[in-house]
Amino acid sequence: LGSNIEWNNVAPEMDVILCPAFLTPAPLHDTSRYWGYTSLFNLLDYSALVFPVTKVDPERDAKDTTYTPKNEFDSWAYEHYDPVKQKDAPVSLQLVAKRLEEEKLLQAFREIQEKIGLPFVDCLA
Repeated sequence: LGSNIEWNNVAPEMDVILCPAFLTPAPLHDTSRYWGYTSLFNLLDYSALVFPVTKVDPERDAKDTTYTPKNEFDSWAYEHYDPVKQKDAPVSLQLVAKRLEEEKLLQAFREIQEKIGLPFVDCLA
């Protein structure tokens, strides 16, 4: 339970964290380069789940051609985003709970699911 100590010190009343699962929509095969959004919670042995909330729509999610990347990694992410090739790729969020608190995680996910109507995306279609 040692990995829960810092969480308990900073935000003891917080049961879960809702955060990105990746920096872009699901990447094309063989293009993923960064696992920081999920690996941190794996290393801390926290309970976590990832779920899709929408899909890439090439018209709605067109690439912003005026955007200037902030650094090398941002440039890599920008260059590897292609809304046409990634059409219908899931855009996902991650829900995280403290170590050994899977029940809280699943309860929070059920509440999110009920409030926003998940799954409203069939990523297999």
